Amino acid sequence: MSKKNSFSPNSHIPENQTRDIVCWQHIMGYRDDCKMHTHPFGEFFYCLSGGGTQLITSGIVEMQVGDLYYFPPGDLHMGNGHPNGKTQAIVLYLPATLFSKTNSGDEDTLRILNVLNDHVRDNDYHIPLSSHGSNKVKAAMLDVIAEGMQGQPAYRCAAKLQLQQMLLTIIRDRKLPKLWVEKFMVPDRDQRMTEVCRYMQTHFMHPIAISQLAAMSFLGTSQFHAIFKKELGCTAMQYLTTIRMHHARQMLLQSQHSITQIAQRCGYDCLGHFYDVFKTHFDMTPRQMRLSQQPA
Repeated sequence: MSKKNSFSPNSHIPENQTRDIVCWQHIMGYRDDCKMHTHPFGEFFYCLSGGGTQLITSGIVEMQVGDLYYFPPGDLHMGNGHPNGKTQAIVLYLPATLFSKTNSGDEDTLRILNVLNDHVRDNDYHIPLSSHGSNKVKAAMLDVIAEGMQGQPAYRCAAKLQLQQMLLTIIRDRKLPKLWVEKFMVPDRDQRMTEVCRYMQTHFMHPIAISQLAAMSFLGTSQFHAIFKKELGCTAMQYLTTIRMHHARQMLLQSQHSITQIAQRCGYDCLGHFYDVFKTHFDMTPRQMRLSQQPA
């Protein structure tokens, strides 16, 4: 009977391999007594040759050449070789700290991993891929190995890019279940509104339309209005106006820019409209705001 076994990857990692993404070709034979183990990181397992099985908590899964598996952190598993010969595979360990939510590209990568974390268990940890997708994933994993072994300048960056290419191949593959893709395309509601707010905070100086924000959230305009107001307590335009007025006030009090320049830097091409919005927001004109802070 299979048992849980603590597992350290150190014995599998070549000395000159990167510790950020650990990837290597692995050869394994058949074992009568397989003990499942877990990792504190995710593991991708690609079967290169020989076939074999994957032992998971629900039973034994037959593994074919070209199959890709993903085991989320903490999930019990163990690969086993084919009884009639050796099995060759690529194993990739993925530390959770490799990507940051504050980086837009990394944020998409983390969303792909979240999709896999949420759905692979229902598919015996197998990621369905077309033949073309499987070959692209294999090529990316082999490139990660090559980058780590060669140790070229910026090889960690190159290895990370290959990994992201691998994940991009997975999420775009035509055989990936529609439910998985939809989960990526429509993130959790609060995450969608967080992304919209972040966009307005960093692009307030440019024209921003509600239809643009709704499209970013994969929502219709009316639905976007309703969700944004429910979660933020105001409309998106009210939120954007608050951001613009905050920056306008700062520039009026802390810079020598003209009022026309400040209006343009806050996303207002029409000076008269800027005056109207400012007076409504602060109950004084921009000129009165600036003069009120000057010494008598």
